[in-house]
Amino acid sequence: MQKAHDSSYNDYWKNKPNITTPIVQDQLNRIETTIDTIDDRVVTFDTSKADQSDLLLDIADVTFSPSTGTFTFTRQNGTTITIDTDIEKVVTNFDYDDNPSSPHYQSLVLTLDDGTVKYVDMSALVTEYDFAPSDTIQPTITSGTVSMSVKNGSITGEKLQPNYLADITVQANHAAASATASAGSATLSESWAIGGTGTREGEDTQNSKYYADLAEETVAELLAAFGIEVIGTRLIFGATFEDQYEIEVTGKKLVITERV
Repeated sequence: MQKAHDSSYNDYWKNKPNITTPIVQDQLNRIETTIDTIDDRVVTFDTSKADQSDLLLDIADVTFSPSTGTFTFTRQNGTTITIDTDIEKVVTNFDYDDNPSSPHYQSLVLTLDDGTVKYVDMSALVTEYDFAPSDTIQPTITSGTVSMSVKNGSITGEKLQPNYLADITVQANHAAASATASAGSATLSESWAIGGTGTREGEDTQNSKYYADLAEETVAELLAAFGIEVIGTRLIFGATFEDQYEIEVTGKKLVITERV
């Protein structure tokens, strides 16, 4: 800011009998201009200056207590403001209590800046879960280990993979078809063996048993023609048989030759 008064005029005015500095319009206007400028500045200063009551709230001094972590602010009017930062509560060291006989066993031990000690129970940081059984699964907890088992007879068709169930169905159908075919083969075998199944025309005379019985009857009739009687597995020859026939056994063949 420049001065409103021209300092070069500080020694301008002279007393009588010196008449070189007359009071004229130009000099008087110069003084009026200077006074008006100063007046404007005074008004501006008055409207923009801070009130005394506001200045008294300004901070005059600040102190800090390391032991309590507290800042104290003192105002111009002597009042104070205290801010506790709890900086003395900052953890400076920590440890873990693993002594089973300690009352703080399995706790985190925190040493604060002010020397106090705090204990944090680690179990508070562990979330516990409950395992509920279902119609299919049975959970078991042993020493903190969770195991799951499937209940007997609990797996239904809707729990199976669709293609797997379809494969089982196909195999079951194949098995049923094979069983049906086997039953049919067994019936057909019985028909050819002994007949009486009603599945084949003429099966009662077109079967192994029928021809075996027929062969047995034929052999018996043939032997009877030679005077030989069959009782069980024995052959009984008549009294005159050896006079009429000659018998020779070759391997499993019985050869009967009429005597000449």
